[in-house]
Amino acid sequence: MLTARLRARTPGARPVATGYVTARRLAFHKLSIDGSGKCDLAVAADDASRAYGVLYVLDPGEVPALDCAEGVGHGYRKDAISIVTSAGVVPAMTYLADRTQRGLRPYGWYKAFVVHGAVEHGLPEPYVASLRATDALVDPDVARRARNRAILAGA
Repeated sequence: MLTARLRARTPGARPVATGYVTARRLAFHKLSIDGSGKCDLAVAADDASRAYGVLYVLDPGEVPALDCAEGVGHGYRKDAISIVTSAGVVPAMTYLADRTQRGLRPYGWYKAFVVHGAVEHGLPEPYVASLRATDALVDPDVARRARNRAILAGA
C-alpha cells in the first residue's frame, strides 16, 4: 500500500482511491522464498469482513516488471476483484496467493510497508491498529533489511 514501495518497482504508479473488498481479510500467510509471510487477501469466514487498501493506476509498460517482482506464476496469481470506493464499486486486478501456510509472520520492514501505506492513505484507524498488532520477525538479511528501511525512511 505504500506509494514509495510501489514506485520503487513501478515509477509511474499513482494512487487514485482507497476502498475495501468484502468477504476478505488481509493475511500474512503467503510463504515467501525467504521464509517470511507476505500479504494475501484471504477469503474470510464472515461475509461482512473487509480488507482495506489502495487502488493504483499503473503504466501498462511497467506491469510486467511488477508481475515479476510479485512472483506471478511463482506463488501469486493475478485475479479480478471489485473494490468498494467512495465513488462506487470499481473493478481492479490484484495479486492473490496460490499457496498459503498457517503461522507465518512478516519481516518487520515488510509489515512497516503495509502499516505506513495504510497510514499514508488514511485507512480506518481500527484497521491500521490491527495491522500494527501483527507480530513480525527481524529479517536476518542485514543488507535487505537496510535497503527496505531506506525506502521507508524516504517515504
